[in-house]
Amino acid sequence: MEYLLLRLARRFLFRDQLVSLCHRWLPYYSCSQNEINPKNIANHYQKLLSRLNIAIEGKTILEVGAGATNGVGHWLVTMGASEYIGYEPFAKFDELLDNQMQQQAVDSSSDVVDTMCRVSRVTDVRRVPDQTIDLIVSHSVLEHVQAIGPLMVRLTRILAQRGVMLHIVDYRDHFFKYPFGFYRFSDAVWQRWLNPGDLNRRRVSDHARAMEGAGLVVDVVEMSSDWKAFELIEHQLNTAFQKYSREELAITSAALLCRKSKTYSAQNTDGDS
Repeated sequence: MEYLLLRLARRFLFRDQLVSLCHRWLPYYSCSQNEINPKNIANHYQKLLSRLNIAIEGKTILEVGAGATNGVGHWLVTMGASEYIGYEPFAKFDELLDNQMQQQAVDSSSDVVDTMCRVSRVTDVRRVPDQTIDLIVSHSVLEHVQAIGPLMVRLTRILAQRGVMLHIVDYRDHFFKYPFGFYRFSDAVWQRWLNPGDLNRRRVSDHARAMEGAGLVVDVVEMSSDWKAFELIEHQLNTAFQKYSREELAITSAALLCRKSKTYSAQNTDGDS
């Protein structure tokens, strides 16, 4: 009952703008880390990429779902990125907050770094020229993307031939006290009554399939699971989720590394998926 009440309140009472203002007092809700501590996100990217022997230094980086600021970009530039492009089609740019985040990143660097001329943003990724991006990243974004197939096609087009993508995905229900609460409901009930607006409930295999359909080779390079929470609701799974394995359903987060396949063709289209 608590879950249903919270979900209904979020769906019908707390719209995005109100949530942004009141998130500190809402139960089990976390505001976008891009707007709170972008350094943590940049460090997460760097840690994972370093483990995979992929350097940030000298790279042109595009971040999907940059949020209201270019905060992550300022930190990535101080880490050595040659250029950062924040792709954000929805959130309104907060120039004042961005200036504060830029100053924090610059002040933390031992080098004199002018992030202003190396950080930019776009609202339409189709404006980015073909094969000009060395590294594409996202953090807790793909679980909110409805048209995942067309997005992957567009990102693959702009990715350099030897470039890579790193997508860190949060697979939990975003009322985090109930990480798998949304497994109980059909697609019809979820979309009509409970979805806060953009939580698509896709699993790892769904994202991997969309990426492969866009001409990418996918590796899961990091993964976390919560078996205790999953076993509490396993007996209540809606039929919509019974096609997945127990192992996949217990996943709470994963990092997907993508490269262009050897057979990739730029003739792929932006078809729906």
